Amino acid sequence: MHRLTELFDRLSRDIYPPRDDEIEIVGPPPGVAEAVMAFTNHNVIATSLDPDAVRAEFAPEDLKGPLRPSFLNWMREQLDARPTSVDIVLYAKGRGVGSDLVEPRDDLYDHPRVIRASRYRDEIELYGDPVSSSVLVIGSGVAGRREIAVEVPASQRKASTGRRLVQAALDITPRGVPVFAQVASGNAASLRAFYNSGFRPLGAEALFIR
Repeated sequence: MHRLTELFDRLSRDIYPPRDDEIEIVGPPPGVAEAVMAFTNHNVIATSLDPDAVRAEFAPEDLKGPLRPSFLNWMREQLDARPTSVDIVLYAKGRGVGSDLVEPRDDLYDHPRVIRASRYRDEIELYGDPVSSSVLVIGSGVAGRREIAVEVPASQRKASTGRRLVQAALDITPRGVPVFAQVASGNAASLRAFYNSGFRPLGAEALFIR
């Protein structure tokens, strides 16, 4: 089991990453991306790069080092891969009760949000909200974790629309299974929708798509 898979799986038992002031460097995770992840007083760099070369780029005690622009730019050069933005990572647990708020949709693979989500995830499942024409994407992301992404048309955005999609994602996920979402730090409306649906912040991350 990859180290990140282990950390994400332990969340189903309410066990958070250790707060030990450590920076772990491990091999690349399953999936399409290498990753730099920051948790509370603990970082994980999951990459194919040489660990000694990685550690030489920041001071051992600098827990902010792995997400500093200078280090991310160094990784970009070494991997020849542009990083994603540094996103806030949130998680919640599936409720497994089913939902009538969304329905499976096989006609959305050309949707821009779905195309973008497919760059980061495998085993994509697509759902639509018949009321607002919104899109819910569920897929297997970093280290195999279950991730969701939502898209609400600009003309139909309301405080409750995004929240309904997020709640539906938890309802159709098996009970107790962790569900993850990445949200840009400046997207306050999206953060509120996830937080009000039961998601809680886990950390921050930048991904390098292979």
